Amino acid sequence: MLKILRAFKTFKVTDLFGDIPYTEAGRGFQNFNLLYPKFDTQQSIYLSLIDDLKWASENISITDVTKEPFLTFKEFDNLFKGDMVKWRKFSNSLLLRYAMRMVNKEPTLAGFIIKDIIENNKPCFGINEFGQLLLGTNETALLMPSELGFRNESKGWAYNSKQGY
Repeated sequence: MLKILRAFKTFKVTDLFGDIPYTEAGRGFQNFNLLYPKFDTQQSIYLSLIDDLKWASENISITDVTKEPFLTFKEFDNLFKGDMVKWRKFSNSLLLRYAMRMVNKEPTLAGFIIKDIIENNKPCFGINEFGQLLLGTNETALLMPSELGFRNESKGWAYNSKQGY
C-alpha cells in the first residue's frame, strides 16, 4: 500500500516540477551529506515508480488470511478499508495512467504495460473482468472527508450557495 501511495503522490509532484529530489530526499537525518539531496531525472523517477507499482500489483495477496496485529490495521486504511482488491485495482489503474502519459518518451515500455493490463484483464477501476468499460460506477480512489468524520463547521463565515446574492 505504501509503494502505491508513494507512487501516486510522487507522480503528481514530478509531473508538476520535472526533476526533483527523490532517491536521497528526506534522508538528511541519516547523513549530513544528504541535507541537500541530488535531483533525480523525471525519467528515472517514472521508471522507479513503474517498478514499484508492478511489484505492488504482483505481490498484493487477496486470498491470504489476515491475522493480528495486521487485521486491526484495516481500521487505519481510510482509502479502501483494507480491501486488497481495490488496492490492486488502484495500482493497475496508476500503471495504465502513467504508461499512457509516457507513451511518447518510452513507447516500448508503455506499450508493454498497456498490453499486459489489457490482454491479461488485470483489474482496474472502471473496467470489469471482461475488459469492458463500466460507465456510471462510483468505484474510485476517493477520500470523502464527511465519511472520515470531518465537518466544515469552521467556515460558516465563508461564501456558500445559501448565502448567495
